[in-house]
Amino acid sequence: MRIARLAARGFGLAITPWVMVGRTLWGARPFQPEGELYLAEVTPESDDADAAALGERLAGPALVRFSAALWDEPGARLDLLGCAIRFGWSGDPDDDAGAQDVVLASFHHLATLPLAALLTDARNYLANDYYSVLHFRTPEMGEVELRVTTPRGIRVRDRARAARLARAVAEGPVTLLLEARRAHWRAGWRSVARIALTQRAPVAPSRIAFSPFHDGRGIEPVGALGFAYVASDRLRRRATRRDAA
Repeated sequence: MRIARLAARGFGLAITPWVMVGRTLWGARPFQPEGELYLAEVTPESDDADAAALGERLAGPALVRFSAALWDEPGARLDLLGCAIRFGWSGDPDDDAGAQDVVLASFHHLATLPLAALLTDARNYLANDYYSVLHFRTPEMGEVELRVTTPRGIRVRDRARAARLARAVAEGPVTLLLEARRAHWRAGWRSVARIALTQRAPVAPSRIAFSPFHDGRGIEPVGALGFAYVASDRLRRRATRRDAA
């Protein structure tokens, strides 16, 4: 186990330069973008006992952010999209005690990252599925990966992805499905909970810092990418201090 952790740390450090390059080239924050914030309600839903228990752990109010990772231009056709969820949302951006963050992106594995922007429908947040990439250790299911699937077939005429999402939520319902899969190759995806988007959140996106290390509900990130995320967060804080100076 100790060897595996050291290997994960080494790999995380190895990909940290990608995080720095992304921050430099795009003026963006890989894994740390701003975006569209919505209030949501989480309801457990699973026919698997362990997954249902995990859903119970995450049930209640939530904050959901959809975002683009690479470009500021909303009309960019090539981009990576993200979906971040804060379970146990208190309504106060400065109070994240007890909150659980899950950060997901529109690619499944790091190996697919070079093609991910080509495979992502950057024009529509609700036309993609989102994967944790990181694994999480849960009391109910052990080590898992997570994904959020979006409802297909919602047709709105707005061209901008933010406007499409806003209209879809206004016309409702828009319900996401959180799923988990145990970390071995033969495991299948299990439904965990439904996440119903209800309305725009009355808070500025810049006031919310999502991090998988906000693990107030006992779901802890594991694996190499956690170290890259830490590097990204440090870059974000450094850039914020520089911009404020």
